[in-house]
Order: sequence, then C-alpha cells, then structure tokens
Amino acid sequence: MGRNLKDSRVLVTGASRGIGRKVALLLAARGARLALTARTLDELEETGRLVREAGGTAACIIADLTKPADRARLVERAVAELGGLDILINNAGVASFGEFATSNENVLRTIMEINFFAPVEMIRLCLPHLAKSSNRPAVLNVASICARRGIPSYSEHCASKHAVAGMTECFRGEFARFGIDALLLIPGTVKTDDMGKHLLRNEGKIFIDPKKAIDQSEVAEGIVRAIEKNRAESVVGWMAWWIWRGQRAMPWVLDIILARKVRSWVKSHGETGKAL
Repeated sequence: MGRNLKDSRVLVTGASRGIGRKVALLLAARGARLALTARTLDELEETGRLVREAGGTAACIIADLTKPADRARLVERAVAELGGLDILINNAGVASFGEFATSNENVLRTIMEINFFAPVEMIRLCLPHLAKSSNRPAVLNVASICARRGIPSYSEHCASKHAVAGMTECFRGEFARFGIDALLLIPGTVKTDDMGKHLLRNEGKIFIDPKKAIDQSEVAEGIVRAIEKNRAESVVGWMAWWIWRGQRAMPWVLDIILARKVRSWVKSHGETGKAL
C-alpha cells in the first residue's frame, strides 16, 4: 500500500547540502511539511530558502546529532513546529576511506557515533511521536551497499552501516504493533562536488571508479520513492544492485574479486603488500 506525502510532517537529518537538500526539495514538491537539521547554519538556511521558494514550508534547526542534548532539543522543536511527526529520515552520515591496519580507535568511534548511535537515538526520541501519528508513520534509514557487503578500505564505514541495517530489520518487527514502518535505503557510491573532502580519512588501497558513482539526485529520488511505495529495502544504482545480488548468491566470488582489486592497487603503487 502506497503513502501520500501531502501534509506529511517530516524530519530530515543531514539536510544542509547534497542528498539531504535534494530530498527536502522533492518532499516539498509533494506537499510535505519539513523540519530540517544539520550542523552548518548557512548551508541549512540555504536549503530552507530553496524549499520556501518552491512553495514548501521548512523549519531549520541546527543540531549536532552526536550530542544527546542537541538531539532532544531538535526533536522537541521539530514536533512543536510541525504539530507532530509522521516520518523521520536519517540521512546524515560520514565515511572513512583507509585500511584498518593504519586506522585508529578514534576514527572508529567517530563513525559509529555519527552513523549508528546518532540515528538510532534519534529513532528512540521520535518513537513516541511517530506512534501518535495517524498518517502512515515511518522511519527511513539511509545506509549503503556497505550495509550488505564489506568493502576493503571502508571497514569502519561498513561496520556502522551493517549495524544500522540490523537495527532496521529489528525495528520492523518491534514497531509493527505501533503501525510504524521501518525502511532501509542502500545506495552505491555517490557522486559529490567535493569528492573526499568530508571523509575522515582518504588513503584507501583499492580503486573505486568515480565514473561508476551514482548521482545524488538518483539517491534522493530513491529515498522519496521508497517512502511513497513503502519498500522495506531499496537498492539504488546498478553497481550496488549487482553487489547486493552477488552477496546473496555467491559471496565467495566477491571475496575473490575484492582481494584481487586490493592486490592490484598495491602492486601498481609499488608496495610489498606486507608492510604496515
């Protein structure tokens, strides 16, 4: 059964740019009422301006989702501004591109705080408000193909997205009695205007072809489509789809392919493959 987004009250995290901004504009075009959050004031206000210019409504709320007090304030204000809450879209996230052997505990903990603990605790805070909704309430978590297949040089990122996927699957059963849908979006590598700028590390030892990355608009459309069609799990991008299918059918083949890609990178850069 589909979902009509007109007049839906939606909270979107990571809305200051990129996918989050595009999702906000798509939702506004469908008549949704928005609460938008991010850490950067200027960029978030620009998203709000674009939404209002398009005829939508948006409350812009600055928050650091890794801070419990900020999360609580954000949800309280969003509910007050919108008069309730129907949909939470957990879009905010961060990544690190580098081998585990040369990483450190701080990188891992930072990624888990932003990619896992923050969205899960946002759901905990929003749950009572979503349960009061009579307008097909839902939570959508934006994950990654890394949620279904571990990719070399993305170990911390993969761990966080696997955790999000597992929690989302649990939520489907637990939230059914409240009438809340739990949805998961799995995009492949996404094109950005500043490739690598927002990575915690950018020193991975595997070649990721930027030409095969998908456009941000495609991911944003996938998010909105997943909510409208109420798809429990959606894969966006042909490469992500093939990896997703391959992991289900022949994971050992992916093991071989990815190991070869790493060895090829190491060889092409004149490394021995054994040095730390």
